Amino acid sequence: MSNYLFFFGKSQDFTAYAFDQNDFVADFNGIIKNFDLLESEYFNIDDINNGEIVAKYLFHDGNGKQYSLLKIYSFAQALNGNRIAGSSSGVALLSDANLIICPENYNILRVAKDNFSKLCIQNSKFTKSDFLSDVNKIWKALANNEQGNLINAFKTRAFDSKQANNINLGILINDQKQFLNIPNIDKLDYAKIYFTTDLEHLKRASNRWGEIFKIYTIQQNSISPYKDSVNSNDTGPTPVITSSFNETLPRNEAPNATVDFKITDLKSEIDFLNNLVKSHENTIKKWKMKFKASILLIIILFIAFFIKISSNKTAEKKPSKVKEKVTYVDYKIKSLLSQSDSLRLLNALLDNIILLENSKKQNLNQTNNVILYKSILKQGQVLKIDVSFTKAYLPEVVE
Repeated sequence: MSNYLFFFGKSQDFTAYAFDQNDFVADFNGIIKNFDLLESEYFNIDDINNGEIVAKYLFHDGNGKQYSLLKIYSFAQALNGNRIAGSSSGVALLSDANLIICPENYNILRVAKDNFSKLCIQNSKFTKSDFLSDVNKIWKALANNEQGNLINAFKTRAFDSKQANNINLGILINDQKQFLNIPNIDKLDYAKIYFTTDLEHLKRASNRWGEIFKIYTIQQNSISPYKDSVNSNDTGPTPVITSSFNETLPRNEAPNATVDFKITDLKSEIDFLNNLVKSHENTIKKWKMKFKASILLIIILFIAFFIKISSNKTAEKKPSKVKEKVTYVDYKIKSLLSQSDSLRLLNALLDNIILLENSKKQNLNQTNNVILYKSILKQGQVLKIDVSFTKAYLPEVVE
């Protein structure tokens, strides 16, 4: 069985990217030539207020091989343009087996569609002209899910021998998931079936296409032709589609089964935020390094100041000794903060001083402390910073 996941939409011109269970499919035309069923002919986007549409197609390719397609699509304008008709974004599952309309397949579509919208669409408009890199992240999360490769997990069954190739059903539903609760809804083997809450959209399509596009509705777990209130005086029974509803699905394919669907590697929210701040990452990193370096220099200056006070008090107690001239160290703070190499070395020096202080407090291996102290001295020499105060952290320094 061959399964595919599609992401499609008019981000600029109409674009569609296909993935199988293993990788991105660069040339899908080699699998199905001139594949064009992602754009909907009979129930296309025609208004900015169109509701979201779930559709199932059954079709044969040019070689007579049979396929099924499940897709969710909605209105989204191109990055550079204000066209309404045909402007769409969506995701689709494609298989050479008969895809079942069930919660498991719907949840894969739902997660893929929601995250596609989060990454690439804002205010019903594409935010980029090419969305391959973003949808590749979504596919990877589905293919590497903790429950296994979900591209291999599409729920399918065998094709029926009969298929109404020329009939297109537009089914009015009350909410986005209502059709999932209808017994054997997946066995409506019509060429094209559309589920939507948008009655006005269905009526426009019916007026345009006439007999080849019928509006149906769900009533008491049955599918029956839709009747407008103006036609409520019509007599005669309302036909109900029941021929496909006599069988019961196996328990493991029941459409009301729950699914514990978890995406562990998707991280779409993080990716979305990262895309928004990507242009500022270098600036943020630079200021973080400057902040840490500034803290280090402040600590060094404070320690040096207290050591100086301590040494002055000692000198006052021994007036007989000749006072030595104090040499002040120019730390050249502005110069250090403007150089990335100096910033990194300052960070390393601060880390080593903290390690040495903690090691002294915890009475750890003194040999390692001596090695660490010598590293601090070398770093201080390179930066031209007096770090001799760290000698106090050692009980005895071996030169």
